[in-house]
Amino acid sequence: MPKHCCRPSLTIVQQGDADFICNWLGNQAWAEALEWPGQKAYNKVPMSDLLLSDDGTKIGAVKSSGNFTFMRLHAGGHMVPYDQPVASLDMLNRWLSGEWVE
Repeated sequence: MPKHCCRPSLTIVQQGDADFICNWLGNQAWAEALEWPGQKAYNKVPMSDLLLSDDGTKIGAVKSSGNFTFMRLHAGGHMVPYDQPVASLDMLNRWLSGEWVE
């Protein structure tokens, strides 16, 4: 296991569901298979709707436990911030503020 996975830092895997270069299903699979101290707790958490903080529009899905978060953003390609700038900025600001940190 890479030593950096055990450091007390925040980790996010954000993925566009329209990315044909790095498909979100494969990234979700490796995120769930990643060996780290919080893996069992993380794998028990279901994906939940990710809603835009301004108006509640569904922008994707999120799964988070401890310091590890996986997000899938709707209609985002390989360059999610370019394809979905409002949703991407909302997600990033919320993650940086610690919304999904336990």
